[in-house]
Amino acid sequence: MKIKSLKDKLEELDLALSALRNSNNNYSKTKDKSYFLDMMGRLRALIGLGGSNMNPLLINLSKELAIPLELFSFVPPEISNSEKLVGSIISGKTWTTKNMEGTQKYILEDWLNIQIYYADTSRQFKTRNQVLKDMSNTMGGSHYGDDIPHVVDMLKRVSIGNESQTIDGIEMVLTDIAPLVYWLGKRLILKYQIKELNSISIITETYKIKRKLELENEIKRIDEIFEKLQMGGMSFIIQLFE
Repeated sequence: MKIKSLKDKLEELDLALSALRNSNNNYSKTKDKSYFLDMMGRLRALIGLGGSNMNPLLINLSKELAIPLELFSFVPPEISNSEKLVGSIISGKTWTTKNMEGTQKYILEDWLNIQIYYADTSRQFKTRNQVLKDMSNTMGGSHYGDDIPHVVDMLKRVSIGNESQTIDGIEMVLTDIAPLVYWLGKRLILKYQIKELNSISIITETYKIKRKLELENEIKRIDEIFEKLQMGGMSFIIQLFE
């Protein structure tokens, strides 16, 4: 059996990120929820944790390349059994590219495993990772399970908005996590390319410096794009990312 090379895995990551971007942007343009199926499956394959059949490409590459997936996010309030907790936390973008008041630095795995979603019918808290897997396994991202997990049922019932635009909890989850994964994935690819420049001996030092500057500027460009996405509101639902 042939084992995938690092080059193979990086190409797969780049293709997966493009597919995730396209699904997000097509949903933003059309409001066609069929695009959610690809977003769920793609996120599960890139960052889903736990279980023998989980092989999260982005997280595994981060460890293999020793390039941490870092972000800043709101610090969740002290957990209590309150049905109001869900709407106050997931109604908008919960992360940012740089440190802001009320945020702290997280590694992606830690951020995914914060107990942040509250299922009112089971009175249990769930992590982003658990929610992504439950949605994908139930709603067709990877499977069509007959049983609807409590947290998925809750997210379907939660909604915010007005007469012209209303979004439910499923949309809130996907449109919060999808741009984060895209941003972190693109940064990882660019950072790896910078690291690789130092190991290439057949190119001139002048070219190395020029190419490194180009890659660093590209990182700054995508950072600026995602810094502009507002936190704590519905803004991302109608925004596209490059």
